[in-house]
Amino acid sequence: MPNQHSLVPIILCTLASCTWISDARLTEKSQILDRDNDGIPFKEDCNDEDETIYPGATEIFYDGIDQNCDRANDFDQDGDGRVPTEFVDSTTTTGNEELPNLLPGGDCWDLPDPPTGVEGSATVQSVDINSGAADDPPYDGIDQNCDGKDDFDVDGDGYVGDEYAGIETIIGHDTDGNALTTGGDLPSGDCNDLNNAINIDQPESWYNGIDENCDGLDDYDADFDGYVSNDYAEFSELPSGDCDDTDETIHPDAIESYYDGVDQNCDGLDDYDADLDGFTPSQYASLSTLPSEDCDDADPEVYPEAIEILNDERDLDCDGTADSMALFDIEWTNFDVLSTTPIRVEQLTASANDDAVYVAFLEDVSSTSNGGANPLAIGFNFTTREIDTYFNWATIPSQYTDGISITVRDTDFFGAFGEYNSQDRWLHLTARNLDSGTITHRRSFVN
Repeated sequence: MPNQHSLVPIILCTLASCTWISDARLTEKSQILDRDNDGIPFKEDCNDEDETIYPGATEIFYDGIDQNCDRANDFDQDGDGRVPTEFVDSTTTTGNEELPNLLPGGDCWDLPDPPTGVEGSATVQSVDINSGAADDPPYDGIDQNCDGKDDFDVDGDGYVGDEYAGIETIIGHDTDGNALTTGGDLPSGDCNDLNNAINIDQPESWYNGIDENCDGLDDYDADFDGYVSNDYAEFSELPSGDCDDTDETIHPDAIESYYDGVDQNCDGLDDYDADLDGFTPSQYASLSTLPSEDCDDADPEVYPEAIEILNDERDLDCDGTADSMALFDIEWTNFDVLSTTPIRVEQLTASANDDAVYVAFLEDVSSTSNGGANPLAIGFNFTTREIDTYFNWATIPSQYTDGISITVRDTDFFGAFGEYNSQDRWLHLTARNLDSGTITHRRSFVN
């Protein structure tokens, strides 16, 4: 049977005669011949047996029939050169010819109109969505490379950033053109979506500058006490000085608990020296690097090497006695600066130096001058309490003040007192070197 598309001369015969139809006439006839009455001559119609198939007909994709006679692959609707994976082995019938599928699969969005991503994202064309896409920009809600992954979980750790919580990703469509989605149900809290080792369920690795568990806390403060060690001061905005970053009760502002062996306030000082005088009580001698025998660890003036103060009832040097010495039984006539025993001996202040020289201020009321007094510096032997040395500090013809200050430290004596009469006032300052005996005295008019 001749092919419907071939034209050969035809002889039409009847009982009486035969009629010859030329090629030109046959061509003219064929151009108007339309057997399926679809309005398209069979010469132009790829299937003149089916009125639904002709050039210009509406194409029904994915049925394997070339309705519009364009000889295009019926399974590549968007014309991007790829077909949905389920149609890789399908053929397209165009007329009497079957066209095998020569296109690769992997097209998850084959519709001509692209999907709509999240608001504000760049426009995506359908031809740009397939498994061969060069790039799949994240966070636009469209799976452009058709890998089926959540577009808001780039690192694939199962967590999304807070700003993308509950947003689905379009990963393709079904045969009816309905969008298929994934995601939208992943937990949020991912603070770094480019690293799958960082999310809210990761264990924190301290001191590497990375917030693995996304808690937003300082990576150099493992005990959460608000302080970092000096080693990480340059990397943190928190105050430094934390000497134990595993214990939140230990930091520079903590209250120190003495005698427990823990430096709570990180001052680096011995925990067995509460008064910070450099000595520890004897019961802690084995626990401390400091010298021991501090008899009062609450008083910084009390320790074994302290200098005793005259008539002070405290045992400052921890030798078991207060080392006080009363003045009422001293034989004052031993001092050649006194003509008789003073009627009143007034100790206004006292001090001592490293050689155990004590100093007292004495009033000599035996003088006949107005308010006469001789302030004397008297030295006593620390052990025997006998007079060791003395010197006349100054001669005061007028009344003197009670505001006396006398101090002896190392090899020097320092003293100050006031003198006054009804019109004037003076300030006396004295310094004496105890080794050389040199005295420097100044009397200044102050009124």
